[in-house]
Amino acid sequence: MESFPDELVGPGVTGLPERFFDRFVFNLHRTDAITPSIIFGLGIHPVRDTVDGFAILTTRTEQRNVRFATELSATGWSSCGPLSWQVIEPMTTWHVALGPNPTGLQFDLTWRARAPAWHGDVTVANTGGGTTSFEHLFQSGRYDGTLAIDGVEERIAGWYGQRDRSRGVRTMSGGQGLHIWYQAQFPDRSVGFLLVENRACTSGTRRSSRTARSASCSSRTATAAGCCSRAR
Repeated sequence: MESFPDELVGPGVTGLPERFFDRFVFNLHRTDAITPSIIFGLGIHPVRDTVDGFAILTTRTEQRNVRFATELSATGWSSCGPLSWQVIEPMTTWHVALGPNPTGLQFDLTWRARAPAWHGDVTVANTGGGTTSFEHLFQSGRYDGTLAIDGVEERIAGWYGQRDRSRGVRTMSGGQGLHIWYQAQFPDRSVGFLLVENRACTSGTRRSSRTARSASCSSRTATAAGCCSRAR
């Protein structure tokens, strides 16, 4: 997808707005059970020379969280704290790894897409006037690799995982209100739904598009947008 480069912006990019961000979020879970459930993500803020990330593990009895942050210039632009990532093939394959940290969760995983990415933008009208917007992409996939919780390691294959990518300038200064993102994966398809409203509960704008491989989505502008695509 040429309109949304999958790599996070690099150190050579200049002229970005002061509040520009570029981030990703992934989730991970079994196909036949509700636990463990894992969410992890990271964002870079080049102009502010900041990178921060998180990992959340939910078991049957508790939720464990860890957050980490540092100066972006102190990293190799591909890791922060225990979390590292690599785009092996844009829109198709990522490698993600989480090293030792207080949650007891560690992993070394490859995420592979099973459906086309769904891309659009979210525009927010600010209270003080003007607008800001950010690009948004999400995509269904599966994981293979190793996962360890409290030192107990297992090999995983075919676990479901959704990923979210966004970049631009995002503001909460009175403009953005309700934001619902719903994603569901099934053996033969993936379903997505996004609703964006302002704080007066009136229409927000969502532009969505699908690649030619998607069987049942077309470009549209709407308060709510949904999509269902055949998945591998």
